Amino acid sequence: MSSKREFYLWFMLPFLAIISCAISIQNKTEKTIEQRVIALEYSMRVFESRIQTLNDSTYTGSFESKPVMFYATTKIQSFNLEKRSTVVFGNVIMNIGGHYNNFNVVFVSPTSGIYLFSWTACTNGNNYAFTELVVQNNSISRAEEFENTGNYHCGSMTALFKMNEDDHAWIRTTDYASGSKTHYFYTNMDATSNTFLGILVYED
Repeated sequence: MSSKREFYLWFMLPFLAIISCAISIQNKTEKTIEQRVIALEYSMRVFESRIQTLNDSTYTGSFESKPVMFYATTKIQSFNLEKRSTVVFGNVIMNIGGHYNNFNVVFVSPTSGIYLFSWTACTNGNNYAFTELVVQNNSISRAEEFENTGNYHCGSMTALFKMNEDDHAWIRTTDYASGSKTHYFYTNMDATSNTFLGILVYED
């Protein structure tokens, strides 16, 4: 009988050792996981505290300002304008915010801030098209195109300007005149050429 017991003990010892080792590994693993959970909970508390600090800060501005932008083109292929005449960009492709009026073709700033404007004027056949960006009846920047080879050319300009709330901006021809000629605008039918766009870049 004693020999049988010794045999069973000898036979079971390796399995007991494996089970003991597995329990030990499990305990260590559970301890490691628990430590990681505690560390993650601590990190979450730190982030929550930082977020609360940001919410309680003295910043009173808006984190989400509404976008303001428009893009318009002329409707007809060619036309003439006298000096200091408004260029009619009546085909509105984009008007986010609704601050560009396609009837009087004037942009009205909804808020004070920095605005970017860009426009292109094209002509052909020994003609000229001199244009300027106007804000509150003040000339801000000019784009001049004079074509004397009979080809098709365009002139473009981009300008940044600080506008106040309810300021008006539009494009008009300059006061340049050449004899009996007037400013002549031409659009290639294969591509839109005479364009006007504006974007609110930075709100005060």
